[in-house]
Amino acid sequence: IAQYALPDEDVHVVLDQRTTLRYDLEDLRAVLNNALRRDLADRSPHVRTVIYRDSRTCRLLQLSDLLTGAVGFHQNRMHLVPTASPHKRAVAEHVARRANLESLQIANNWSPHMGIWTLRMGERRT
Repeated sequence: IAQYALPDEDVHVVLDQRTTLRYDLEDLRAVLNNALRRDLADRSPHVRTVIYRDSRTCRLLQLSDLLTGAVGFHQNRMHLVPTASPHKRAVAEHVARRANLESLQIANNWSPHMGIWTLRMGERRT
């Protein structure tokens, strides 16, 4: 969030509803805001809401899953595996073509239609 949100921007986080683990979303919102303030001081965006939605009934989450899956398929080089699903390969290629990108595999790729950022979870900025 810190790297891509604008200063003073309102951020709304939507998580897929799971039956296995449920977190206190107000605590998560507080943790995210504290980390943003720590890292960015007065330039930090504000996490206003953190909510659960059922991806089976939310089309935007389904679209997010599809796009994330296509990018992950290329980033993990699964499209190069001979036994890879031809359908997944076709979806990933279609998404790249529509975004005017040669590949979804290139980190920090940008087109007018879609930006791809590689996040390194757990690393701290100095």
